[in-house]
Parts: sequence; structure tokens; C-alpha cells
Amino acid sequence: MIRSSSVKVRRSAQPLAVRHHTELPPPDEVINSPSLLLRIADRLAPLDEELAREAYLEALGAALSARRNGSRGGPVIVADAARRGPSTKTPPRAVDLLLEGLITRVSEGYRSSVPSLGRALRAFGEAEYTVDDLRWLPLAFRIATDVWDDEGWRRIVDRFAASAPSYRVSLRDARHGTGRHPAERPFGSAAGETSSSDRTAVDRYEEGLIELTSLLVGSDGHRLNDTGIQYGESHIEGVSRFLVEYSQSVVCNGLGCYEYAYSAAQRALTYEDVGLHGWVLCELVEAGARTYREDGAAAALTELSRMTQSSGTDWALGLEARSRALLSEGKASEDLFRESILRLSRTRARVHLARAHLLYGEWLRRENRRVDARQELHSARATFETVGARAFAERSLRELVATGETARKRTVEGRRQLTAQEWQIAHLAGRRLSNAEIAAQLFISPRTVEWHLHKVFAKLGVNSRKQLAAAPQAG
Repeated sequence: MIRSSSVKVRRSAQPLAVRHHTELPPPDEVINSPSLLLRIADRLAPLDEELAREAYLEALGAALSARRNGSRGGPVIVADAARRGPSTKTPPRAVDLLLEGLITRVSEGYRSSVPSLGRALRAFGEAEYTVDDLRWLPLAFRIATDVWDDEGWRRIVDRFAASAPSYRVSLRDARHGTGRHPAERPFGSAAGETSSSDRTAVDRYEEGLIELTSLLVGSDGHRLNDTGIQYGESHIEGVSRFLVEYSQSVVCNGLGCYEYAYSAAQRALTYEDVGLHGWVLCELVEAGARTYREDGAAAALTELSRMTQSSGTDWALGLEARSRALLSEGKASEDLFRESILRLSRTRARVHLARAHLLYGEWLRRENRRVDARQELHSARATFETVGARAFAERSLRELVATGETARKRTVEGRRQLTAQEWQIAHLAGRRLSNAEIAAQLFISPRTVEWHLHKVFAKLGVNSRKQLAAAPQAG
């Protein structure tokens, strides 16, 4: 329980269910059982109002996590019960404010909840933590993500670092069966390192999500079929279904496999996730714009705009401008890309900023402004390589090659070498992309792809995509 430093009440750090029951399921099952936690909260209500509200918050957090695996109705039931529970005392604790904000988020929707969730995040940023309080940190970080509040996130990290510098908090929803998962790093490390380093918690969370994709789909991410990325149960043990679908949409956009990205994002949206719903909408807009699904992309942008306008942060509005630029044309599109880069540069969301540079660079290349495009693409590639986002780094490199950055002069002796565009098409074809998929990624027609492939095959002396994948000039 987060409390004023003047109140010296010691309570056990055990889950509430363990404290008040003797015959219970194993601890992991207890922690993840919203119905059990809700029964405990109801029984605590007439006995201890503060503990009851904490139990309601634990139950609501568990219900939100269960929804990431497809469970329906749980958060609404818990929120209704919590609303009927003990009222908040004056002054309210950070835990009380977080509970009230989440009740509003579940019951009344995103727009109504932003002010109350913002107050909760500010309270967490000003609180003094005890070991017992640390269980609320993952939920608070998740809410900061939901409302795109990197300032609130930074304040929580700094306060947490001052109160418990040696404590490590795990991101339970993203734990991988083989050990500590990269996506845990926003909450990991001695938090003093997080607050003092240029790579802040927001950076690490974004980087962790991108690294999560590599664990889910393999190091190369090329195992695709009609249903998306192939993954075995061993790859997703302990990871929610929502995060699997969201991760697919991210990595497929990075690879330029926009058809798969669109399908994965659509599946992820069915979970109505509190925390990353807006992020999925961004993936859907990008994939929809690249596959000429204007109606689907526009609908996603409308929903995204309702969230970002309610949030009002540079992080939120920067993502909206980036997404809107993809569905605009001419000067309007360029102005929106520039707005996105300006706003995101004021935040700690470096990966989202890099993706804005990448998309702007791609747009400039299509406008035949190759020198300007290279500047944006170099900036994007540098960030992606720093954080280990291989798919996006390779996509940036392919775009740089398409600008002629690394194209060699053609000579009589070097006729067998590929032009920049031929190299790019050969690279994608070697990864078994169809002509239509290559055309969609490079913004050319399938007939043009076929024409270039004939020349590529002749220059390299191959006659199939399988042979092309092994050709050194196409790698």
C-alpha cells in the first residue's frame, strides 16, 4: 500500500488471497484468479476498507491480464463490484486513484478515464514506496503506456529508483519459459540505472516489445504462411495470446510483410487490450496503407484519433500524425510526417521516432527526393541497429539501397552486377515473397517486378527463387 511517510503501518507483502485464506490453490493460480480475488475483496469490504480496495485493484488487474488471453466480461464485472465497494477516503492514496481510473476506463471508456488515470500516475510519481507497494508497478506502467504518458512513466521510475534501488520487478505477462525475458527490462536493472541512462524505461519497453517478436517468431522472422507467422508452443509459453498477435503485427511490418501484419493486427484488436490497444491501431494503419485497404486503415485511424486526442501528449499526437501521414498525399503528408518527428523527438519513445523517420524516408524516396530520403533513413537505421530491431534495420537498409546509396557504377566488366532496384527485388524474392508482395512493398507494379526478376535471373545465372536465395549478390 502506498502511504504517506508519516504512517508507519507494516503489512505482509503476500498476495491478499494468501493473507486471508488457509485452503487455497497454488500461488500462481491465486494471483491470476480474478473471481477468487473478487470474492476476497467482497469479504474484506466490511472489515478493512483499504485492504478491500487493494483487493479490488488486484482483481481488476488480473481480469485485464486474463482478457489478453481471450477471457470476456471479467473486467466489467470486477469494475461494477468495485464501484459498489468502500468509498475512497480523503485524501486518496495512489492505489485508490488508480482503482478509480481503471473503473472508469472499463465502465465508461478511454476518453472519460484519461483525467483520472493521469492523476493516478502523478500520485505514483510522488509516492514513497515500500516493498509491499512494488506489486502495483507493472499495472502503473501499463496505464502509462495506455495514455502515452512518458513523463508520468519517468516520474514513477525515478521515485521507484529512490525507494527501492535494488528491487527487480518482472513483467509477468511477457515472461518467457527459458528465463528472464527482454521485455522485462523496463522494470529490471537497478532502477537508478534506468533513470540516469539515456535509455529510459520507455525506450526499454519499446525495445523489449520488438525483442519479444524475435523470440516469438525466430531470429529471422521468415516462416510465414497464410495464417501469419508460424510459432510453436515452446516459443509462447507464459506469453498472452494478445502479445503474440501484437508482436506478429510489429515484426511483419518491420519485414515489409504487410498482408500478414494487417491480419495479425486485426486479431490483436479483438482483445480490447488496456495498455497497447492504441499501439495495435498504429500497426493496422501502417499495414492497411501499404496493402491499399483504405477503409480499414481509415477506420483504425479514426479510433486511434479518439484516443490520442483524449491523451493530448506529444507521444500520442506524434503517433497520430505519423499514422495520418500514411493516408494523406502531397504537402499534407509531408507536413504530418514532420509534425510526427517533431513531437516524438520531445519524448523518450525512440523506437516510435525511428519508425517515423523510416516512413518519412520511404515517402521521400517515392517522391524522388533521394538525398532528403537518405538523411531520414540513416537516422532510422542507426536507432534500429542500436536497439537490435533487425527487421526494421534491414527495411531501412533496403530503402537506402533503393535511393542508390550503395549502387555501383556499371562497367563492361560488371554487367552481371545488379542495380539498386534489382538487388532489392532479388533480396525480397530470395525470401520467397510473391511478386505481388514485392510490388506492394516497393510501390511498383507486379509486372515491373516480373520484368526485373527476368533480368536478375539472367545476370546471376539462376532460374528459381530457391537458387536466388543462395546467390551472394542477392543476399
